Amino acid sequence: MQNKTSFVLSIGIFLIMCHLSYDGSAQTPQKSIGIYPFSNDGSSGCQAQANQYWSFTSDALNKTGRFTLVDRSRWNVADEELERQKGETFLKSEDLVEQGKRVGAQLVLQGHVQTETYSDGTKYNTLMLQLIDVESNRIIGNDVISPNGRQGWTNAFTFDKGVPDWFKKDPESSIRKHIQEFIAEYFPIEVPIVEITETNKDGNASQVLVECGENDGITKGKKLFVIERTSRTSTRTGEVENLDRMIAQINVEEVQGGTFSVCSVSKKEAAALTAKINEKANIFVTDKNMKAK
Repeated sequence: MQNKTSFVLSIGIFLIMCHLSYDGSAQTPQKSIGIYPFSNDGSSGCQAQANQYWSFTSDALNKTGRFTLVDRSRWNVADEELERQKGETFLKSEDLVEQGKRVGAQLVLQGHVQTETYSDGTKYNTLMLQLIDVESNRIIGNDVISPNGRQGWTNAFTFDKGVPDWFKKDPESSIRKHIQEFIAEYFPIEVPIVEITETNKDGNASQVLVECGENDGITKGKKLFVIERTSRTSTRTGEVENLDRMIAQINVEEVQGGTFSVCSVSKKEAAALTAKINEKANIFVTDKNMKAK
C-alpha cells in the first residue's frame, strides 16, 4: 500500500513539474527582426521624416505580436555612420547581415528616405525599403513607397504623372497605408477561425469570427483568404512539403479591437468552408492573396 501511495505521489509531482516547466509560447517561436535606423539623402527635413517612418514601421510590426523586435539601442549606430549614409541608398546587404547576426536578428529591414521632384514641381519624400534574411543573406523584398503607391525597384522612379490629389490631402496616411501593405505582403498573417457566428438558411456559415484585428492592419472591407494546409513527405529525401489550397475568400465586416474581426462568407463558398470547419481540417486565415489551386 505504501509503495502504491509513493508511486501515485511521484506521478503527481512529475505532472506538476511538467506543468510548471511548460511554456506555451515556445511552441510558436517568434522571429526576431532588426530594423536598422533609416538613412536619408540629407535634404531638409529628411532625417526627421526617416525617424518618423522608422517609428511607424517598428510600431506596426510590434503590434502584430508575431515578432521580437531587436532594441534600436543594440545597433549602436554612431553619428558618423548615419552621416556617412547620407547620399547612399542602402548599406551593403553583407554588412547589414553581419550586424544582424551580432544583435541576434533573423531578419533585417533597412529603409532610405529621399526627396523627389515630380513633373508638377511638387516635392515629396519617398521611402525605399529592403528586407534581408540573415541566415541566407538573401534579399527577400525591395519596395519603393511613393505618392504613386507601392512599386518594385524596377518601376520605382516613374514620377512623370505628378502627385495624385488624394495623396496631397493626407500624404502621411498614404505612406502609412503603404507601409502596412508592405508588412502584409512580406509578413502575412496566419490566424485561426475562432467560430461560426452566423449561418444561412442551409445551415452553412455566413459569418465567421477570425483572430486578427487592428494590430494586424485589418480594416473594414479588407479581403482575407481561408487556406487549407496539407503536407506530403518525399519517399526519396524524407523532406516534408506543405501544400496550401484556397478554400474561400472572406470579407471583413467589422473589426472588433486589436485582435478579432467578423467576416462575411459568400453563399458560393459557404458550404465548402463549413465542411472544412466541421471536419476540423488544418485551415487558417491569411491576408496574402492566393489563387485557388
